[in-house]
Amino acid sequence: MSFSVFAHRESQAQTEFLDMIELTKKSVVFVVNTPKSDSIQTGPARPFKKIEPDDLPELSPGLKHMGAGFVTEDGYIITNWHVIENAKEIEVYFEDSDRPYVVELVAADKETDIAVLKHGSDFPKVAGLQWRSTEVRQGEEVFAIGHPLGFTWSVTKGIISHLDRRIDNPWQSTIQTDTAINEGNSGGPLLGMGGKVLAINVMIVAPSGGFQGIALSIDHATAQRVIAALIKDGEIKRPLMGVSLGTDDKTYKVKAVAVTAGGAGALAGIKVGDLYIEMDGHAIKELDDVFDVLALLSPGDNVTVKVLRDGKPLTIVVKLKGLPAT
Repeated sequence: MSFSVFAHRESQAQTEFLDMIELTKKSVVFVVNTPKSDSIQTGPARPFKKIEPDDLPELSPGLKHMGAGFVTEDGYIITNWHVIENAKEIEVYFEDSDRPYVVELVAADKETDIAVLKHGSDFPKVAGLQWRSTEVRQGEEVFAIGHPLGFTWSVTKGIISHLDRRIDNPWQSTIQTDTAINEGNSGGPLLGMGGKVLAINVMIVAPSGGFQGIALSIDHATAQRVIAALIKDGEIKRPLMGVSLGTDDKTYKVKAVAVTAGGAGALAGIKVGDLYIEMDGHAIKELDDVFDVLALLSPGDNVTVKVLRDGKPLTIVVKLKGLPAT
């Protein structure tokens, strides 16, 4: 095959990618949160570098928070919970708009750091982004659109570095990427080369506070499940088993290290020392596996737990409880 053929294919792929950026960028928004007065934080502010459009707001010290978001094909706007936390007013900008659009919070989930917003009747017509429907694979090329450090509508590109990272939160399954993501990218989309949303950008892991090649984005499967529940119920109703879990020192299996008296697990017969083998037909190899099963269930549901007790298998049906009313 001749060099000219390779060059033509490379040029065609480059053009398709550039066209994809232009298309998907239209559905990404700049999110500005004016917090409630009792939640305003004082202190030095990062400089906000305005690029385009020229009339985007200056972020006064402690008075506004910023981030990214994106419009979905069903018309909602998705961002992170921490972007709109304690908001008095939430506004979004499009790249080609000369004015902000006020939006309202539908519901948010702090555990997974996801918020769903809705717009008013004055909102422009936008072709929303579509979600990925297939699994993400390590090594896939991806790109992000957002507003890192106030540099609006920036595009960065990288690959999927690792799947299913959990940082201090077993409910939040994240994808690790080396795509350059910084403060201001939060809430924006991580997209595959086909232009579909693979994940919601949420955080970086960097001792210096800046990008070091490790960024985390909420996996599309987790995100879609949480978003659907927030739209339907206005909240995430997570089940409780009333069992504290750890890892057995000898077998490295998941072990019940404490059982709450009167809790769902205790009432069903789970005891300290039980080794979890399986839940609802899903093998339990590590702690995250337990939360993956529970994430699909609600308070009041039954879950079948297979354990080893004194080396003997035992099947226990647990009727799950929920968080106490507040």
